[in-house]
Amino acid sequence: MKTLIVINNLGCGGAQKSLISLLNELTVQQIEIDLLVLNQKDVFFDQIPAWINQLGPVAEISAMHSSFGEGFKTIGSKAVCLKMLLAKCLYKISKNPQYDTVQNLWNVWKRFVPMQSKKYDLAISYVDGFSNYYVMDKVVATKKILWIHNEYEKLSYNSEYDRAYFNKADRLVTISERCVKSLEKVFPECSSKIRMLYNISSTKMIWQLAEKNYPDEYRRKKNILVSIGRLNTQKGFDLAIQAAKIIEEKGVEFTWFIIGEGEDEQMLREQIKKERLDDSVKLVGIRKNPYPYIRYADVFVQPSRYEGKSIVLDEAKILCKPIVVTNYTTVVDSITDGVNGRIVQFDPNEIANGILELLNSDVQTKFETSLKGEIVKENLEVGNYIKLFMEMD
Repeated sequence: MKTLIVINNLGCGGAQKSLISLLNELTVQQIEIDLLVLNQKDVFFDQIPAWINQLGPVAEISAMHSSFGEGFKTIGSKAVCLKMLLAKCLYKISKNPQYDTVQNLWNVWKRFVPMQSKKYDLAISYVDGFSNYYVMDKVVATKKILWIHNEYEKLSYNSEYDRAYFNKADRLVTISERCVKSLEKVFPECSSKIRMLYNISSTKMIWQLAEKNYPDEYRRKKNILVSIGRLNTQKGFDLAIQAAKIIEEKGVEFTWFIIGEGEDEQMLREQIKKERLDDSVKLVGIRKNPYPYIRYADVFVQPSRYEGKSIVLDEAKILCKPIVVTNYTTVVDSITDGVNGRIVQFDPNEIANGILELLNSDVQTKFETSLKGEIVKENLEVGNYIKLFMEMD
């Protein structure tokens, strides 16, 4: 079965990590795959198995991801530069205030993006946003599957815009039962085509990468905390900084490393400076291999306001790391409070108290022992992915 998989990027997000894990669990005998990454300036390319056929960049998509400004520098084709200039003008004229930025961009840009030349039996968009729209508008395939990696109602997309795409897709896949319910609520007419598949975390790959090195930044540090995620409102790092201030005021020595990048970076840096936490809270950007940072930390903290089903939480569990996590709606799919982690409310004092509790060595040992006893079922889940793909044949 000739299959195309499309994803927006290969950054540090959960969908990206899940895709890399899936590709490393599949074999060439199971499925023939072309992979198209729409924004190719990212970190996980060296983890793609050699048998996967990686398609080259689409110049027009690269120009779109340049946010118009850098396109003339990065795209050599005069034709693409002219398209970009025209698109910039049209974007300003036709921008619909009811649409998400992604939808506004695609609504203009799609007319300049060429069709994918190869025809496929199955086309898969592995994350919501641009790749969903690209697969539906620019790929010829017998069957098409679209992924939504969050509770749809928590996303900023205009549902009427997405409805036209979802109605034409053959399957809609999401990552938890709560995410299924959210999709069914917004798109009841699509209920029969919605499927749930958990994100995949490859235990073997994660442990191999985690043991590769000890982070230099951790040397001579005490009570090391780590968080990973995009620097935006969803991930709640503003709450983390407030919690860090409370811990510091209690006289506890610690260093909190936050791995990721995003639109709130400058705001968070200003917050850290205002609270005089420069020595205690470190925004370290993207790390190509984040797993040693989890492996050798004392506590993993996830202060998210909402998630679909957090893959980085699953990764921390695989590495048997004591976890403090906020009580977003889907957290119970991963954590049992007091058994394999501590669930706290969306309050800096509660986050701080949860961390202080887990810095106790006896509590750490209790949670680590519980996590070591959990059985990871990624091979079963890979089978469910293959079953879905094959039912589309």
